[in-house]
Order: sequence, then C-alpha cells, then structure tokens
Amino acid sequence: MPYAAKSAFIGLALASLALPSEGRAADYNISGDSSTGVLGNLFSSGSRRITVRFSKADLTARSKLQKDFVQKLIWWRYGKRSRLSRVLVGKVDAHFQGAIRDKFIAQIQERHPEIRPFGLWVDGMVSRIARILKESKADGQHSFAVTIPKNWFVKRGEMDLVIEVVKDRVPHVDVYQINPDGSRVRIFTTLAAPGNAYQSFGSPNGIMYASRYIHAPRWYPCATKWAKEKCPQPRGLNTAFGLGGIDLTRRDYLIGYGPKWGNGTVSPYLIHSTNKYASPGRYASHGCVRVYPHKADDLFAGLKHYFSQPGSTRTRDFGDISPFTRTIPVLLGSPAQLVHYRRQLQSRVQARREKQAAERD
Repeated sequence: MPYAAKSAFIGLALASLALPSEGRAADYNISGDSSTGVLGNLFSSGSRRITVRFSKADLTARSKLQKDFVQKLIWWRYGKRSRLSRVLVGKVDAHFQGAIRDKFIAQIQERHPEIRPFGLWVDGMVSRIARILKESKADGQHSFAVTIPKNWFVKRGEMDLVIEVVKDRVPHVDVYQINPDGSRVRIFTTLAAPGNAYQSFGSPNGIMYASRYIHAPRWYPCATKWAKEKCPQPRGLNTAFGLGGIDLTRRDYLIGYGPKWGNGTVSPYLIHSTNKYASPGRYASHGCVRVYPHKADDLFAGLKHYFSQPGSTRTRDFGDISPFTRTIPVLLGSPAQLVHYRRQLQSRVQARREKQAAERD
C-alpha cells in the first residue's frame, strides 16, 4: 500500500473525540495520527497502550509573564505588524505546550523507562491533548488512553536512524527510522538554518556521521574574522550553540571524548541549538546547521537515550560529552542530491554487512 494511502487509512481509523459535559472530566481514546508520518503497521502487534492524565492547570504551568516577555521582545525587534513577528509569536505559542510535553514524556517513561519517544508522534499527541484541555469546561483530571507505536520499543544501541538536512527553498531537518525490512519512517522534522553559500559560508554536501552529543558546548570560532568581536562566549542557552549539538565527521568512526571539532579530524560543522530564533527556515549560518532550541532539546534527548550509555557523560574544556555507541549517518544536500546519497549510503551499509559476515565465517 502506498505511503499516502496508509496515512489516509490511519486518519480514517482515528477515534472520535467527544468533549465532556460541563463540570465533569472525561476519558479519551487517542490512537495514531496521520500527521505524524507513522506507518500503520507500527500500531499493530508490539504497540502498547497506557493512560496519561492531565488537568486544565497543566496548560498554564509555563509562566504567562515569560510568554508576554518573549512576545514583546519579538515585536520590539521585528515590528508588531510584520509577518515575521506573527509567525514567531505563533511558534512561541506552540512552544508553550512544553509543560504538557514534559509531563506526557515523564508519564510514559515512568511505566516504560526503556523508551524515550520524541518528534512527530509526541507533537501530534501533545497538540491534541492541549486542544481538548482548552475546549473542555471541566477542571478535573482528564484521562487519555494512548497507543505507543512499537517502533519506540527498541533496545538501547539498536535504534537505526538517518538524519537528513534538506537544502530546499525552505531548509529543514528530517529524521528517519530505518525498519528491519528497509522501509523508512519519518519520526522528526523541524526548520533549519544551514550555511549561507552566497557569503562563502555554505554547509557541506554529502554523507557525514554523528557519533556524540555535546551538552552546552563552548563557542570556539574566535580565530575567524567574522567572530573575533563576539568571542569569547560563556556556555549556556544564550550563546550561538545554545544548550547542545552533535558534531559531524566525514569518516564513519566513533570519536569518543575527543578531539574537539575543527581540528582536522573532526569537521568544524555541527547541528546545534541556537539563540537566533528567526534564522531557522533560512540560509543564515556560517556553516553549521541551526535548529530551534525546543526542537533541538527534543531531538538530542532522544538520541542520547537510544545511542549513549547511562553515566557515560564526561566534562571536557569544550563541553559535556556523551559518546554514542553507534554512528548516525547525516545526509546534507538538495532533494535531488539526497536521492543519490541514500543510494550511496545503502551500498556502504550493504558492503559493511558483507564484510562483517565474512569475518564471522
């Protein structure tokens, strides 16, 4: 069955959501969402059902004062009537569902500590829960029966992912999970800001690899002409690297705890959080790939859970390093180039499997 047909089938199979009567909380049955990009067979055998509980108070758990401050900051910078300010305010509103997201993931991990869902499936569930809570007139606890797709129940170190940086008219980052049968499931997407090639700061094209997560990395391009006046910067959220990133290498090998990026062995390019909230969706960086902070936190928390061992984080002078147990392929290029890179990657994986099989024999 084609992908679009499967998505439509899931959409038709969604459970109807009836709002509760006034003054009384109700139970809801939430299954897979066609907008999450999850294939229908992930909700068959192997999926698990749990019940999560929220109240209307969870909608206001994030400070209203903080939200008003962010809106005023955006309007002061870009003008209250500008289209960009309206878009950014909309994104801030979506970000303030974070309290529900945090509680949703915490309730899942309380019963299934071996998994850490992230990306599109969580986005779909959280947005639907938030919408129901907003429209409900009841103030009590609301129960939601949620089906967790079986693709999250993967042992640590066995998750098979591919990250794609799509250099299209609107650049974005997609993360695909590779199933044992070779099919791909998109589990994460967000706008991105690759390098501006017209100013000689273009991001590289081709197949690269990520093998570690760096929490709160130090900003190190002080030797370059464009960064001299901005260096040094302390570690933290309000820096060019934000609270985390993954650095990229051309070779498929594990870096471990060192060396730092840009020294000849590791490329100077990272996929990282940013404090330039208006840049994702444009070609605006100096070579790295920027993503929204809340999206970066979601993605990197999932990668750290599935690809690094607990307690493996070590502090170095350029950040807190969490090495992965396996490399993650990262493809960068236009949509047409990505088709070619996928074929190259598939042939590399096949050759490596044949070599490993020959060594075992």
